[in-house]
Amino acid sequence: SSCEDLAKIFFKQNYLVYAICKYESLKLQNYCKKVFRINYNWHELKKILNLIDSENKMEILIGSGFAELLNANDLISVRKNRGNSFKVLNKINSHEFFIDLEHKGINIPEWSIKKPINDKCLIKKFKSFGGTFIKNKPKSYSLKSDEYFQKQISGEHLSIQFFAQNRDIYLLCICNQFHQRNNYKPFLIKGLITKNADINLKKKLLKICEQVTGIYNLNGINNLDLILDVYKNDIYLLELNGRPGLSTNLIFKIHKNIYKDLSFRYNVDKTKKFFGTQIIYSKKSIHIIGKKFDFIQSLRNSNIFSELPLENTKIERNEPICLIHSKSNDINKLKKKLKNLSYIILNNLD
Repeated sequence: SSCEDLAKIFFKQNYLVYAICKYESLKLQNYCKKVFRINYNWHELKKILNLIDSENKMEILIGSGFAELLNANDLISVRKNRGNSFKVLNKINSHEFFIDLEHKGINIPEWSIKKPINDKCLIKKFKSFGGTFIKNKPKSYSLKSDEYFQKQISGEHLSIQFFAQNRDIYLLCICNQFHQRNNYKPFLIKGLITKNADINLKKKLLKICEQVTGIYNLNGINNLDLILDVYKNDIYLLELNGRPGLSTNLIFKIHKNIYKDLSFRYNVDKTKKFFGTQIIYSKKSIHIIGKKFDFIQSLRNSNIFSELPLENTKIERNEPICLIHSKSNDINKLKKKLKNLSYIILNNLD
Protein backbone atom coordinates (compact mmCIF):
# COMPACT_ATOMS: atom_id res chain seq x y z
CA SER A 1 0.00 0.00 0.00
CA SER A 2 1.05 3.66 0.04
CA CYS A 3 4.00 4.26 2.33
CA GLU A 4 5.03 7.89 1.91
CA ASP A 5 4.71 8.90 5.57
CA LEU A 6 6.77 5.90 6.66
CA ALA A 7 9.46 6.48 4.01
CA LYS A 8 9.73 10.13 5.10
CA ILE A 9 10.40 9.11 8.70
CA PHE A 10 13.31 6.83 7.81
CA PHE A 11 14.65 9.33 5.24
CA LYS A 12 14.79 12.01 7.96
CA GLN A 13 16.75 9.57 10.14
CA ASN A 14 19.37 9.30 7.36
CA TYR A 15 18.32 5.90 6.03
CA LEU A 16 18.72 5.02 2.36
CA VAL A 17 15.12 4.05 1.62
CA TYR A 18 13.77 1.61 -0.98
CA ALA A 19 9.98 1.49 -1.13
CA ILE A 20 8.03 -1.46 -2.51
CA CYS A 21 4.36 -0.52 -2.69
CA LYS A 22 1.11 -1.08 -4.51
CA TYR A 23 0.18 2.62 -4.75
CA GLU A 24 2.80 5.28 -5.39
CA SER A 25 2.16 8.85 -4.25
CA LEU A 26 3.38 12.20 -5.57
CA LYS A 27 6.05 12.86 -2.93
CA LEU A 28 7.23 9.30 -2.29
CA GLN A 29 10.18 9.64 -4.69
CA ASN A 30 11.47 12.56 -2.59
CA TYR A 31 12.33 10.18 0.25
CA CYS A 32 13.48 7.08 -1.64
CA LYS A 33 16.49 5.99 -3.64
CA LYS A 34 14.09 3.89 -5.70
CA VAL A 35 10.38 3.04 -5.69
CA PHE A 36 8.97 -0.26 -6.97
CA ARG A 37 5.25 -0.64 -7.66
CA ILE A 38 3.85 -4.15 -7.48
CA ASN A 39 0.67 -5.96 -6.56
CA TYR A 40 0.67 -8.27 -3.55
CA ASN A 41 2.77 -10.83 -5.41
CA TRP A 42 5.27 -12.99 -3.50
CA HIS A 43 7.45 -13.89 -6.52
CA GLU A 44 7.73 -10.31 -7.74
CA LEU A 45 8.53 -9.07 -4.24
CA LYS A 46 11.25 -11.66 -3.72
CA LYS A 47 12.81 -10.78 -7.08
CA ILE A 48 13.02 -7.09 -6.11
CA LEU A 49 14.49 -7.86 -2.68
CA ASN A 50 17.17 -10.04 -4.28
CA LEU A 51 17.95 -7.23 -6.71
CA ILE A 52 18.42 -4.46 -4.14
CA ASP A 53 19.73 -6.57 -1.25
CA SER A 54 21.28 -9.79 -2.52
CA GLU A 55 23.39 -10.16 0.65
CA ASN A 56 20.44 -9.73 3.06
CA LYS A 57 22.10 -6.84 4.90
CA MET A 58 19.32 -4.26 4.74
CA GLU A 59 16.72 -3.61 7.41
CA ILE A 60 13.12 -4.37 6.45
CA LEU A 61 9.67 -3.25 7.58
CA ILE A 62 6.40 -4.76 6.33
CA GLY A 63 3.54 -2.26 5.97
CA SER A 64 -0.22 -2.23 5.57
CA GLY A 65 -1.67 -4.50 2.89
CA PHE A 66 1.47 -6.62 2.50
CA ALA A 67 1.24 -7.54 6.20
CA GLU A 68 -2.31 -8.83 5.78
CA LEU A 69 -2.26 -10.31 2.31
CA LEU A 70 1.09 -12.11 2.00
CA ASN A 71 2.36 -15.31 3.59
CA ALA A 72 6.08 -15.18 3.02
CA ASN A 73 8.34 -15.36 6.07
CA ASP A 74 11.35 -16.28 3.92
CA LEU A 75 11.23 -12.80 2.38
CA ILE A 76 12.55 -11.35 5.63
CA SER A 77 15.31 -13.99 5.81
CA VAL A 78 18.19 -12.88 8.08
CA ARG A 79 17.52 -9.18 7.50
CA LYS A 80 17.01 -7.01 10.59
CA ASN A 81 13.23 -6.81 10.92
CA ARG A 82 11.84 -3.49 12.21
CA GLY A 83 8.39 -5.03 12.61
CA ASN A 84 6.73 -8.39 13.12
CA SER A 85 7.48 -11.62 11.26
CA PHE A 86 5.05 -12.98 8.68
CA LYS A 87 4.52 -15.91 11.03
CA VAL A 88 3.12 -13.53 13.67
CA LEU A 89 1.23 -11.43 11.12
CA ASN A 90 -0.48 -14.49 9.64
CA LYS A 91 -1.51 -15.74 13.07
CA ILE A 92 -3.08 -12.45 14.18
CA ASN A 93 -4.97 -12.33 10.88
CA SER A 94 -6.65 -15.69 11.43
CA HIS A 95 -9.17 -17.33 13.76
CA GLU A 96 -6.27 -18.31 16.01
CA PHE A 97 -6.05 -14.71 17.18
CA PHE A 98 -9.45 -14.80 18.87
CA ILE A 99 -8.78 -18.23 20.37
CA ASP A 100 -5.51 -16.93 21.84
CA LEU A 101 -7.28 -13.88 23.33
CA GLU A 102 -9.99 -16.04 24.88
CA HIS A 103 -7.39 -18.31 26.47
CA LYS A 104 -5.74 -15.26 28.06
CA GLY A 105 -9.05 -13.88 29.33
CA ILE A 106 -8.92 -10.77 27.14
CA ASN A 107 -12.36 -9.28 26.55
CA ILE A 108 -13.57 -9.56 22.92
CA PRO A 109 -17.00 -9.34 21.26
CA GLU A 110 -18.82 -12.62 20.78
CA TRP A 111 -17.86 -14.23 17.45
CA SER A 112 -18.66 -17.31 15.42
CA ILE A 113 -17.62 -19.10 12.21
CA LYS A 114 -20.80 -21.19 12.20
CA LYS A 115 -23.93 -19.12 12.74
CA PRO A 116 -24.85 -15.44 13.18
CA ILE A 117 -24.71 -14.01 16.71
CA ASN A 118 -27.95 -12.10 16.08
CA ASP A 119 -29.76 -10.29 13.25
CA LYS A 120 -27.60 -7.17 13.62
CA CYS A 121 -24.16 -8.75 13.82
CA LEU A 122 -21.24 -7.92 11.53
CA ILE A 123 -19.49 -9.94 8.85
CA LYS A 124 -15.72 -9.51 8.93
CA LYS A 125 -12.71 -11.00 7.20
CA PHE A 126 -9.91 -12.28 9.41
CA LYS A 127 -7.51 -10.19 7.32
CA SER A 128 -9.59 -7.02 7.59
CA PHE A 129 -7.66 -3.73 7.73
CA GLY A 130 -8.87 -0.13 7.60
CA GLY A 131 -12.46 -1.30 7.93
CA THR A 132 -12.51 -2.38 4.26
CA PHE A 133 -13.75 -5.91 4.93
CA ILE A 134 -16.48 -5.25 7.49
CA LYS A 135 -20.17 -5.13 6.61
CA ASN A 136 -23.58 -5.52 8.18
CA LYS A 137 -25.11 -8.96 7.93
CA PRO A 138 -27.95 -9.22 5.38
CA LYS A 139 -31.02 -11.35 6.12
CA SER A 140 -29.47 -14.40 4.52
CA TYR A 141 -25.74 -14.99 4.18
CA SER A 142 -23.32 -17.91 3.85
CA LEU A 143 -19.90 -17.25 5.35
CA LYS A 144 -16.80 -17.65 3.21
CA SER A 145 -13.83 -19.54 4.64
CA ASP A 146 -11.96 -16.31 5.46
CA GLU A 147 -14.91 -14.64 7.24
CA TYR A 148 -16.62 -14.70 10.63
CA PHE A 149 -19.63 -13.23 12.39
CA GLN A 150 -19.02 -10.73 15.20
CA LYS A 151 -21.44 -9.18 17.66
CA GLN A 152 -21.76 -5.44 17.12
CA ILE A 153 -20.80 -3.42 20.22
CA SER A 154 -21.86 0.21 20.67
CA GLY A 155 -19.40 2.57 22.27
CA GLU A 156 -16.35 4.79 21.78
CA HIS A 157 -13.95 3.53 19.11
CA LEU A 158 -10.31 3.69 20.22
CA SER A 159 -7.05 3.04 18.42
CA ILE A 160 -4.02 2.46 20.65
CA GLN A 161 -0.55 2.91 19.16
CA PHE A 162 2.36 1.29 20.98
CA PHE A 163 5.97 0.28 20.43
CA ALA A 164 7.14 -3.20 21.46
CA GLN A 165 10.72 -4.31 21.93
CA ASN A 166 11.99 -7.36 23.83
CA ARG A 167 8.53 -7.68 25.45
CA ASP A 168 8.71 -4.11 26.79
CA ILE A 169 5.81 -1.81 25.90
CA TYR A 170 5.95 1.92 25.19
CA LEU A 171 2.58 3.59 24.79
CA LEU A 172 2.81 6.07 21.89
CA CYS A 173 -0.66 7.59 21.76
CA ILE A 174 -4.34 6.88 22.31
CA CYS A 175 -6.67 7.97 19.52
CA ASN A 176 -10.37 8.22 18.86
CA GLN A 177 -11.22 6.52 15.61
CA PHE A 178 -13.99 7.85 13.38
CA HIS A 179 -15.56 6.35 10.27
CA GLN A 180 -16.66 7.31 6.78
CA ARG A 181 -20.40 7.37 6.11
CA ASN A 182 -20.82 4.34 3.91
CA ASN A 183 -23.85 2.05 4.04
CA TYR A 184 -22.05 -0.92 2.52
CA LYS A 185 -18.87 -0.47 4.60
CA PRO A 186 -20.12 1.04 7.88
CA PHE A 187 -16.73 0.89 9.60
CA LEU A 188 -14.50 2.24 6.84
CA ILE A 189 -11.88 4.26 8.73
CA LYS A 190 -11.98 7.98 8.04
CA GLY A 191 -9.44 9.24 10.55
CA LEU A 192 -7.81 9.44 13.97
CA ILE A 193 -7.60 12.16 16.60
CA THR A 194 -5.42 11.82 19.68
CA LYS A 195 -7.22 11.50 23.02
CA ASN A 196 -6.11 12.76 26.42
CA ALA A 197 -7.17 9.71 28.39
CA ASP A 198 -7.28 9.63 32.19
CA ILE A 199 -4.75 7.59 34.14
CA ASN A 200 -7.16 4.71 34.90
CA LEU A 201 -8.02 4.20 31.23
CA LYS A 202 -4.32 4.37 30.31
CA LYS A 203 -3.51 1.65 32.82
CA LYS A 204 -6.25 -0.62 31.44
CA LEU A 205 -5.12 -0.08 27.85
CA LEU A 206 -1.45 -0.59 28.72
CA LYS A 207 -2.33 -3.89 30.40
CA ILE A 208 -4.08 -5.09 27.22
CA CYS A 209 -1.03 -4.07 25.14
CA GLU A 210 1.21 -6.02 27.53
CA GLN A 211 -1.01 -9.10 27.41
CA VAL A 212 -1.17 -9.17 23.60
CA THR A 213 2.56 -8.52 23.26
CA GLY A 214 3.21 -11.38 25.68
CA ILE A 215 1.23 -13.77 23.48
CA TYR A 216 3.02 -12.95 20.23
CA ASN A 217 6.30 -11.30 21.31
CA LEU A 218 5.41 -8.30 19.16
CA ASN A 219 8.07 -6.05 17.69
CA GLY A 220 8.05 -2.42 16.53
CA ILE A 221 4.98 -0.26 16.00
CA ASN A 222 1.63 -1.99 16.56
CA ASN A 223 -1.90 -0.76 17.10
CA LEU A 224 -5.02 -2.15 18.70
CA ASP A 225 -8.58 -1.30 17.69
CA LEU A 226 -10.93 -1.39 20.67
CA ILE A 227 -14.39 -0.29 21.76
CA LEU A 228 -15.02 1.34 25.12
CA ASP A 229 -18.54 0.61 26.35
CA VAL A 230 -19.07 3.81 28.33
CA TYR A 231 -22.18 2.47 30.09
CA LYS A 232 -20.70 -0.81 31.33
CA ASN A 233 -17.14 0.56 31.50
CA ASP A 234 -15.98 -2.50 29.55
CA ILE A 235 -13.25 -2.54 26.92
CA TYR A 236 -13.51 -4.93 23.95
CA LEU A 237 -10.52 -5.73 21.76
CA LEU A 238 -11.50 -5.88 18.06
CA GLU A 239 -8.28 -6.13 16.06
CA LEU A 240 -4.51 -6.10 16.32
CA ASN A 241 -2.65 -4.46 13.45
CA GLY A 242 0.93 -5.66 13.73
CA ARG A 243 2.50 -2.94 11.59
CA PRO A 244 2.50 0.88 11.15
CA GLY A 245 -0.66 2.30 9.58
CA LEU A 246 -2.77 5.44 9.36
CA SER A 247 -1.33 6.79 12.62
CA THR A 248 2.24 6.99 11.24
CA ASN A 249 2.24 10.76 10.61
CA LEU A 250 0.79 11.78 13.97
CA ILE A 251 2.97 9.31 15.93
CA PHE A 252 6.11 10.88 14.52
CA LYS A 253 4.85 14.39 15.19
CA ILE A 254 4.84 13.40 18.86
CA HIS A 255 7.88 11.06 18.95
CA LYS A 256 10.52 12.28 16.49
CA ASN A 257 13.18 9.55 16.57
CA ILE A 258 11.24 6.51 17.59
CA TYR A 259 13.47 3.91 15.90
CA LYS A 260 16.73 5.46 17.13
CA ASP A 261 15.91 6.96 20.52
CA LEU A 262 13.67 5.17 23.01
CA SER A 263 13.69 8.10 25.45
CA PHE A 264 10.13 8.77 24.23
CA ARG A 265 9.04 6.14 26.77
CA TYR A 266 9.34 8.82 29.47
CA ASN A 267 7.59 11.55 27.50
CA VAL A 268 4.18 10.19 26.52
CA ASP A 269 2.48 13.24 28.07
CA LYS A 270 4.99 15.84 26.87
CA THR A 271 2.35 17.56 24.76
CA LYS A 272 -1.26 18.41 25.41
CA LYS A 273 -1.93 19.23 21.79
CA PHE A 274 -4.43 17.21 19.80
CA PHE A 275 -3.17 15.66 16.56
CA GLY A 276 -5.39 14.44 13.73
CA THR A 277 -5.04 12.48 10.50
CA GLN A 278 -7.89 11.99 8.05
CA ILE A 279 -8.40 10.07 4.80
CA ILE A 280 -10.13 12.07 2.07
CA TYR A 281 -12.42 9.77 0.09
CA SER A 282 -13.65 10.69 -3.35
CA LYS A 283 -17.38 11.35 -3.72
CA LYS A 284 -17.30 10.45 -7.42
CA SER A 285 -14.96 9.11 -10.11
CA ILE A 286 -12.02 11.49 -10.64
CA HIS A 287 -9.28 11.60 -13.25
CA ILE A 288 -6.22 13.53 -11.99
CA ILE A 289 -5.28 15.48 -15.13
CA GLY A 290 -5.16 19.13 -16.24
CA LYS A 291 -6.33 21.63 -13.63
CA LYS A 292 -7.01 18.84 -11.14
CA PHE A 293 -3.36 17.80 -11.24
CA ASP A 294 -2.25 21.46 -11.14
CA PHE A 295 -4.17 21.77 -7.88
CA ILE A 296 -2.60 18.59 -6.48
CA GLN A 297 0.83 19.91 -7.48
CA SER A 298 0.18 23.11 -5.53
CA LEU A 299 -0.09 21.04 -2.33
CA ARG A 300 3.10 19.05 -2.65
CA ASN A 301 5.32 21.35 -0.55
CA SER A 302 2.93 21.38 2.40
CA ASN A 303 3.33 19.03 5.37
CA ILE A 304 -0.44 19.14 5.84
CA PHE A 305 -0.99 16.77 2.88
CA SER A 306 0.52 13.36 2.14
CA GLU A 307 -0.14 10.40 -0.15
CA LEU A 308 -1.18 12.82 -2.93
CA PRO A 309 -2.07 11.08 -6.21
CA LEU A 310 0.18 11.04 -9.27
CA GLU A 311 -0.80 12.66 -12.57
CA ASN A 312 -3.22 10.59 -14.66
CA THR A 313 -4.41 8.62 -11.63
CA LYS A 314 -8.02 7.45 -11.84
CA ILE A 315 -9.82 7.44 -8.49
CA GLU A 316 -13.19 5.76 -8.18
CA ARG A 317 -16.02 6.80 -5.89
CA ASN A 318 -15.30 6.05 -2.20
CA GLU A 319 -11.59 5.46 -2.89
CA PRO A 320 -8.93 7.49 -1.01
CA ILE A 321 -7.57 10.66 -2.60
CA CYS A 322 -4.96 11.60 0.00
CA LEU A 323 -4.32 12.14 3.71
CA ILE A 324 -4.58 15.41 5.63
CA HIS A 325 -2.89 16.20 8.94
CA SER A 326 -3.38 18.94 11.51
CA LYS A 327 -3.00 19.79 15.20
CA SER A 328 -4.51 22.20 17.73
CA ASN A 329 -4.70 22.89 21.45
CA ASP A 330 -8.48 22.60 21.13
CA ILE A 331 -10.09 19.40 19.84
CA ASN A 332 -13.09 21.22 18.36
CA LYS A 333 -10.80 23.58 16.45
CA LEU A 334 -8.88 20.57 15.17
CA LYS A 335 -12.06 18.92 13.92
CA LYS A 336 -13.00 22.17 12.17
CA LYS A 337 -9.55 22.38 10.55
CA LEU A 338 -9.85 18.84 9.21
CA LYS A 339 -13.34 19.54 7.92
CA ASN A 340 -12.18 22.70 6.12
CA LEU A 341 -9.17 20.95 4.60
CA SER A 342 -11.42 18.17 3.38
CA TYR A 343 -13.73 20.70 1.76
CA ILE A 344 -10.79 22.39 -0.02
CA ILE A 345 -9.65 19.08 -1.53
CA LEU A 346 -13.08 17.88 -2.65
CA ASN A 347 -14.18 21.30 -3.93
CA ASN A 348 -11.11 21.70 -6.14
CA LEU A 349 -11.41 18.20 -7.56
CA ASP A 350 -15.15 18.43 -8.24
